[in-house]
Amino acid sequence: MSYLRSTEYSLYLGGKTALLRKAANWPWSKKWVALTECDAGRLDNLAEFLIGRSARLTIWLGGAHCRWMTFPLPPGVYTDDPLVAIARKLFADRLGLDATKWRVIVAPQRFGVVAAAAPISLIDTLRDNLSSKVKLRAVSPWFGQVFTRQNVVLKENGALGVLEDDVITLMDVRSGAPRISTLIVGQEDARSFVQRVALQSAAPTQVAIMHTQKAKGSLAVDRLQGNFLDCLVLGSVT
Repeated sequence: MSYLRSTEYSLYLGGKTALLRKAANWPWSKKWVALTECDAGRLDNLAEFLIGRSARLTIWLGGAHCRWMTFPLPPGVYTDDPLVAIARKLFADRLGLDATKWRVIVAPQRFGVVAAAAPISLIDTLRDNLSSKVKLRAVSPWFGQVFTRQNVVLKENGALGVLEDDVITLMDVRSGAPRISTLIVGQEDARSFVQRVALQSAAPTQVAIMHTQKAKGSLAVDRLQGNFLDCLVLGSVT
C-alpha cells in the first residue's frame, strides 16, 4: 500500500512580521517546521517557499488587521447570516466601518456573539499574491485561536491581553458583557503599557505576548504548531 504525501502551509500575518510554516502530512503524524520570517509588507518573498499547486495554505491575521465586536445572541437566531448582518450594522454604527470594504465573520459563544472584521482589500491581495502558488484554504483572525486556547485564563482572571508587534488586543468579560478592543502600543514598552492601562481602565492583569523568534526553533524543541500558539508566552502584570 502506498500513501501520498500532501503539504499544508500556515502563515501568520502581523502588522510588521509574517511567519511561514510547513507541515508534511503522513498517514500517522503531522510535523510542522518553520520556513521563514519576513516583513509583512513583502509577501512576495514567500513565493520561493510555496511549492505545489495541490498544497493548501491557511492564513492567520494578526490584531493589526482586524476589528472586533461583541453583542448578545438574539433569541431564535441559529444561523450565521443574520448574525453577520447584525455585526455589520454594529461595526458601521460603533466604529464607522464601511460594510462594502470589510469582511465579517461571527462566532456564537456561551456569553454572546464574537464578531471580527478584516479588510476585503487585504484578503483580495493575499488571494492574488499567493493563490497562484497554493490553494488558499482559509483566512481567519488569529486572536480567535488565542481566545479559544486561553479560555481558562479568561475564566480565572476575567480578562486577557494579547500583544503582537505594536498592537494589543484586550478581552474583558468581568462586567458580564464581554468587550474586545484593539489598541496601538507604538514604541512604548509592553509591560509598562499594560500596567498603565490596568490602572486607568481595569485592563487585564494577564498578558500573552507573541514572540516571533520562537517560530525559528525546531519541532523537537518548540513543538511548532500550525496556528502559532506555541509563540505565546503568558505572564502576569502586577
